[in-house]
Amino acid sequence: MNIGHFIIEQLSEGIFEISEDGVIVKIKSPNQTQKKSISAVEQFAKRKFSRIGLDPILITNGKYHVLLDAGLGIGLDAKERTSSTSNLLTNLEIFGVAPEDIDYVVLSHLHYEHIAGLSYTDEDFKTHATLPNAKIVVQKDEWNFAIQQSMEKQNNSGLGYEMDEMYRLFADGRIKLIDEEFFSLIHGIDIIKTGGHTPGHQIVRIHNRGDSAYYFGDLIPSEIYLNKSSPTGSDYDVETAQKMKVILLKQAWEEQALLLFYHSLQIKNGRLVKDELRRYSLTEAGL
Repeated sequence: MNIGHFIIEQLSEGIFEISEDGVIVKIKSPNQTQKKSISAVEQFAKRKFSRIGLDPILITNGKYHVLLDAGLGIGLDAKERTSSTSNLLTNLEIFGVAPEDIDYVVLSHLHYEHIAGLSYTDEDFKTHATLPNAKIVVQKDEWNFAIQQSMEKQNNSGLGYEMDEMYRLFADGRIKLIDEEFFSLIHGIDIIKTGGHTPGHQIVRIHNRGDSAYYFGDLIPSEIYLNKSSPTGSDYDVETAQKMKVILLKQAWEEQALLLFYHSLQIKNGRLVKDELRRYSLTEAGL
């Protein structure tokens, strides 16, 4: 999909089931949950799972390569390269992009399923950057809050903050902390601090030649939350999240912008339309 001279691709890691206590199960086929062994069913019987997609966004313009969030990187440590295992490197390879080519990674926030693909641990238990030349852009408020939560072991339900490997990336000078409500990454790619889902949550607006796109991170994680609030307990500041959602959806509607979703199961992207009740819906763009 093109937004002016920007080319946008969604790097699907697949579909996952995540329990309230953070257990992750990758779904290899739509019917996988029906095919679990009796022992597996017994093992997970007491856990409540939610099913999500994981779709980092790749933006290129011939000069810069920008990644929006980084996924889980499943399979990276084991160097698995089978059809049932996806990770950031194999996804980039599909589009002819080497890990060294990525210039920037914009993290909407620091929850584990958005950052784990940025690093891997070798056989000597040393942490390495998956994208050796990338500058990782994070809101300063988000970084400080994540450290506090990690130290106090107060993660959100499900996949909260797991910062151990991020400390290594920070020590190596790979993380750029910003403290602006509005930050221009490069010409045509703007970062907007929203808060709400987490204290330092940020989204991205891509614009060029009269067209635009929005990546909402977990402010609007999938199309099913266009007209309803996020699940109870998922947002740090519910009032701020709802306020920013209303403002930004109105802006995206007025621009007839493309919307990009990180956690959708089916509709990964689309442009806003309104039905007869003035509710938002999407026309699929089909990346």
